[in-house]
Amino acid sequence: MSTDLFSLEDQAAMQQNQQIRRKIVNDLTQNGTVIPAENEHREFLMKAMDGSDKVILARAKIKSDDTAAKAQAGAAAAITDLLLSIGPKAKRAPALPSQREAPVIDLETVVDETSIGVRTFSFDEIMKAGQPGNT
Repeated sequence: MSTDLFSLEDQAAMQQNQQIRRKIVNDLTQNGTVIPAENEHREFLMKAMDGSDKVILARAKIKSDDTAAKAQAGAAAAITDLLLSIGPKAKRAPALPSQREAPVIDLETVVDETSIGVRTFSFDEIMKAGQPGNT
């Protein structure tokens, strides 16, 4: 169990409670050989055992969470190192000559091949066409 989570007093109290639960279970079952016959004693025994189980499971969860957090921190550090190593300061291999220059493609063009049927007009042509008698 992580000592960062609990003070020394808390840890001692938890250990004492766990020891008392063990004594109760041992006394009620006569060191694990007999289950009590009375319902009250059985219910009390079940509560004591349930409390012990909860403590054990809580400790396991704390350990699991701690392990997962450490693994996640390690993965984040590894990714950070990787990204920093391929950053702008890293040396890169020079580009191949074919990658430096775009290839020149010489194709024969057909007249009006790229024409889409649009004609451009100048301002003067538009003004002359708008005057009376010029239709």
